[in-house]
Amino acid sequence: MDSLDRRAVRCQRFAMPAALLDYFRSFFGYARGKLLGTTMIIVGAALLEGVGLLAILPFLEMFSGAEPSAVTRRLVDAMATLGITTQEQRIVAVLAGFLVLVALRNWLVWARSLRLQELGQGYVDHVRLGIFETMAKADWATIRQLKVHEGIHSISTDVQRLSAGTQRLLNIIVSSAMLAAQLIAAFVISPMLAMAILAIFIVAAAVTPFLWRRSHRLGQQRTIRGRNMFETLLSFLTVLKLAKIHKQEATYLSAFADDVRGMREEALQFVSQQSALSAVMQLGVALIICLVVLIALFWLQTGYLALAAILIILVRTNGPVLNLLQSAQQFANLLPAYIGLQELEASLASSAQRSPQEYQPTPAGRKDDLAKVQERSQAPVAVQCSALSFRHPGQTKPLLNQLDFAVSAGQLVALRGQSGAGKTTLLDLMTGLLTPDAGSVAIDGLPPADPRLARRLAYAPQDPVLLDRSIADNLMWGVPPQTSEAMWSALEIAQARAFVEAMPNGLQTRVGERGQSLSGGERQRICLARALLREPSLLIMDEATSAIDRPPEKASLSGLRALSDRMTIILVTHREVDLTLLDGSYALTSGAIYPEKSGA
Repeated sequence: MDSLDRRAVRCQRFAMPAALLDYFRSFFGYARGKLLGTTMIIVGAALLEGVGLLAILPFLEMFSGAEPSAVTRRLVDAMATLGITTQEQRIVAVLAGFLVLVALRNWLVWARSLRLQELGQGYVDHVRLGIFETMAKADWATIRQLKVHEGIHSISTDVQRLSAGTQRLLNIIVSSAMLAAQLIAAFVISPMLAMAILAIFIVAAAVTPFLWRRSHRLGQQRTIRGRNMFETLLSFLTVLKLAKIHKQEATYLSAFADDVRGMREEALQFVSQQSALSAVMQLGVALIICLVVLIALFWLQTGYLALAAILIILVRTNGPVLNLLQSAQQFANLLPAYIGLQELEASLASSAQRSPQEYQPTPAGRKDDLAKVQERSQAPVAVQCSALSFRHPGQTKPLLNQLDFAVSAGQLVALRGQSGAGKTTLLDLMTGLLTPDAGSVAIDGLPPADPRLARRLAYAPQDPVLLDRSIADNLMWGVPPQTSEAMWSALEIAQARAFVEAMPNGLQTRVGERGQSLSGGERQRICLARALLREPSLLIMDEATSAIDRPPEKASLSGLRALSDRMTIILVTHREVDLTLLDGSYALTSGAIYPEKSGA
């Protein structure tokens, strides 16, 4: 429960009134261009609802032959101007008008439902795409701090709950319009008895704040439980093999079961609350109906037909009022999902708004004309790091401190150092994922994040990234269209051709989720071949051969060494590498780089 409490504190960061105001601003900002037509349809349907209710009294009085009320007299006078004078003609006209009214109202209700669904779903899609776009544009330093389970929960579960909440908001608007029409119709028939409907509104207004707070609190708990479930599930899938070996399945099952049980109990509490509200409202309406009958008969001396019309309106009012209250409850329950989305977007938005590169590199390396840099096909590049400093958030000392490092075009160099020395961080600075605190990185005189360099860079990671598709599909991920000959050539350099050819389906062999049907070394070689298919000018290998046996690793490096006229290669490794394959070997320690030994 400690984790639950901590998350509850974080969920309170957006106070409910502020979040509600922000939601309205967001929704109506999106719907601005669509509101006029939708509002006209809602108002039109509500007006026809009111007209239909007003027609109840004339209809009853015409059929019964009772003394006409003021409403009926006005209707009779209007029909007389049209030449409808006999009782039979009036009844036929009323029935015809009733059919036209029903048909028109049904058409407006259909149009209203379609418009509201389109508006609600469009807004949710707008939010979903906005979150995804913000995530895509966020810088790497921010993405690294993102909790994956919270991101997945927000963009899937929270967005679905937001969809339901938005539909509830639209239901509130429709129910309010219907109630307004019913109330106006009641006042036209009998102002005194219409006060009974106002009594329902007063009762509803009295209980709404309590129901809102309770529903909102249950919604917060649901959001927290859902995130806990996602965290437990993702953690379990990540360590599934180790968990089974160490017999830790029961620990994960217990945590998951606790959250499932908690969500079920909170869902039951919410249903119980809504059922109790419905029962109380039904009883309240019944009491008000009894009071209306007593007041009408013994105090106001209201006619029976007028009383019947008011009672019909009163009974019909019960549905919209109950729908209004329950929709408000459910909206309050789902509002924490919007708060969760706002928290996610707020954590990503600041970095997404920054420019891709906020510093200008010191001119270094080869000063090629930028147009020529774009025009050249595959040619090696020079890399220059000048007075480079970087510190991760929360660190007291810089990880890299005034670091100077240069790699000439066409060189293959090894970069070594202990774990935590900053090797991967240095590579992230070279690729433009991170921005240095001071100093600069230049690739052929351009900053790493310059879009003109994107096509000329390839990165082979230590942890291979493979999709549950064929080997060919994985080789083509992020790569321009290639022929099968080019794929086989890249596989040969990566020392992967032999084992791929030995597979029953060759390039069409499916590798399984995360490449689980392949060994670690085989996955690394597939990823290296994919990097080569990009035909890069700079190939960065971050422990990309750590799982490959020594002989194929040496053969692969020999093949890469032969590509010095096409690419520059930076190899991060813990292993000793044959110096004859290298142009240089460097050690990264204490935030600085030192040459180890000369290579070929």
